[in-house]
Amino acid sequence: ETFLLTEQGYKDVIAIQYDPGILSYWQRTTRATSGDDRWFSYWNVDMHRLGEQLADFGVVDAIFALQTLEHAFAPWIVILEMRKVLRDLGRVYLDLPDPDDQAMLETIQHTSVLYANQWKALFIKAGFKLVADLSVKHRLGLVFEKLPDATFLTWPAIHPYFEK
Repeated sequence: ETFLLTEQGYKDVIAIQYDPGILSYWQRTTRATSGDDRWFSYWNVDMHRLGEQLADFGVVDAIFALQTLEHAFAPWIVILEMRKVLRDLGRVYLDLPDPDDQAMLETIQHTSVLYANQWKALFIKAGFKLVADLSVKHRLGLVFEKLPDATFLTWPAIHPYFEK
């Protein structure tokens, strides 16, 4: 996905992965496919600590979480971390397994397989608005936009989290 984004003209694309083995595989595969990885970088980052680990990078315009959030141990924390690093009106593009797909539900690495309405509720509580629901059978496709601080109902409850 990172390579495809750079082919479309996006700049400063970062691929993040917590598993160093997978990260190394991505780097080898990309070099073999493209011969050049200068358009993007690979970072070893825990999705539960995006704000801390991407602090030197600054804010990002968009987050593409493709088959990612179902692996989160604490999805609410990950969503709040996304909010920390995303610019106002920036977008989050999600591709997730549908919990009605029994095989996806039983996959041992999938600790957070939620229904679309549950993902939507978490993002809305964290100060996002739903822009599109592109879901199809066995795949949830959701797009959210970050609302500016203090413009959504739960801001007073989560604001202390951002002061840390």
